[in-house]
Amino acid sequence: MRKTSTLMATIVIVLVFAMASAAAPRTTLTLWHYLGSDTSSIFKSLVDEWNAGNPSVYVELSYGGNNRTMQDKLLAAIVAKAAPDMALMDQFWVPELANSGALLNLDGRLTEAEEQDFLAPARQAASFAGSMWTMPFGMSNQALYYNKDMFKAAGLDPEKPPRTWDELFQMGIKLSKDTNKDGKVDQFGLTMPVTANTGMVYYFVTFLWQGGAELYNKDFSSAAFDSTAAVKAAQYLQKLVAYQVLPLANIADAFLNGRAAMAMASTSSLGYYRSAAKFDLGIAHMPAGVKKVTGVGGSSIGILKSEKAREDAAFSFVKWLTSDAISTRWAIATGYTPARKSAINSKEYKAVMASDPLVATVVSQLDYARPRPNVLSYSRVSNIINAVGEKVLFEYTKDPTQSLRSAVADSNDVIKELSGK
Repeated sequence: MRKTSTLMATIVIVLVFAMASAAAPRTTLTLWHYLGSDTSSIFKSLVDEWNAGNPSVYVELSYGGNNRTMQDKLLAAIVAKAAPDMALMDQFWVPELANSGALLNLDGRLTEAEEQDFLAPARQAASFAGSMWTMPFGMSNQALYYNKDMFKAAGLDPEKPPRTWDELFQMGIKLSKDTNKDGKVDQFGLTMPVTANTGMVYYFVTFLWQGGAELYNKDFSSAAFDSTAAVKAAQYLQKLVAYQVLPLANIADAFLNGRAAMAMASTSSLGYYRSAAKFDLGIAHMPAGVKKVTGVGGSSIGILKSEKAREDAAFSFVKWLTSDAISTRWAIATGYTPARKSAINSKEYKAVMASDPLVATVVSQLDYARPRPNVLSYSRVSNIINAVGEKVLFEYTKDPTQSLRSAVADSNDVIKELSGK
């Protein structure tokens, strides 16, 4: 009788748990991203891993557009009350989204030690007005990729890439050639985005910083990228165009196809370049002007406000995705740099740096990494800088001073509007 009673009790307990499980349907959360094909499949595999191991929370991944179009789509979705639960975000989106009231404030969800584990540039990019609004996922910065075989052919030392603006120009001259003898240069020393629709602002801003210029004054109350230093930086870029080191065209895969000897690109492209290059690939720090600077890129993940239960479920996923273990795996697989100190110092990532000089170079450049301003006006000011950067390149025979002054005036109108003054 006692055995029968015990068996019945066990069955009742099992049924109760089964009914409770059935009564608690799986929460489905939406996550928008803007990753390209070379990294989106890796990102999807991480989301699939979470879904396989978490029966209570399912994450549905959706492509929201590229990193130049998804911000507008996300803002429109917020207005229409159709926003996703989570979104991968470029760093300069944070102030505008936080200010809109749609983004979940993450203050208090992490311990001080957990917050400090994020690298300072990543932490700064995820913050606005003294609060943390997103979780840094993967960092990138700009680097100079170069074709060592083309360096050798031009009589240059493949182990000595350009370290300064002057060396970049001089080597670029030697590497630019008219290979088919038709009177036109068809092999260029350098390629990088040169049009607004390809995000040339990311590089233009870095050249301004390298030249000693600032985008704003100290209290961010006015724009400042029309200074003498800014004009000189713009003139340097114009010189690269004038001497046909840099083409005024976004030549598809120019670097990989041997039409450019060097390429300024994100370190997140390292995995792609490594697999696609049919030559001896090199990577170097961004050449220094007056200062040595590389711009910080990468992604963070924000949670959009909704019901508390959904917000908590989303945070459990985000905290897992940005953990040191997952950050390390993401970095090794893609070329992104971990946003966490613990991930960079992990046994696995240290082993990669020790065995792979390309990765070691990427990480060593973090000492010179600078994030874009995390102020409310920057999202719109960035669009103005993007346009004027393209303008001064395509009008490379003209003095850029007036174009920069006009862009600063437009930026100041934006700053004034947003300040309510």
